[in-house]
Amino acid sequence: MFTILHISQLSTSTPSVTQARFIEIKQDLHSTKENPLLQSLFIFEYSRDAELHNTIIIEQFNFDIDKTIQAQPNSQIHYGLEFKPSLKLKELLEHHPHWHQLKSILDNGAIFLLSPITLGDRTTDNAF
Repeated sequence: MFTILHISQLSTSTPSVTQARFIEIKQDLHSTKENPLLQSLFIFEYSRDAELHNTIIIEQFNFDIDKTIQAQPNSQIHYGLEFKPSLKLKELLEHHPHWHQLKSILDNGAIFLLSPITLGDRTTDNAF
């Protein structure tokens, strides 16, 4: 059974956003253009040359993909760049009960623990 909470029931350190301010925040988020993305070190194509190039890039970071990604801020591969920066989303979303988790994912990326699957499940998943 689910319990539905009203926004006023959430424990926060700041007052909730008024409807007028909510509209202002959304308009600001929509109208604000972010800085253009920088070119990634990776080559995004299916070729032997791209494979070798990308392997050399990852090797420069001791095969640590997280370090490789962190070394490319403001590129299309950096964590969360498909979203507005968390600082700009804070006022809009800080009252959500999962804001801190979302902020962490936007700022640092997500970790999805995977368990092995059977060949049959993999085949079914790929077919889907």
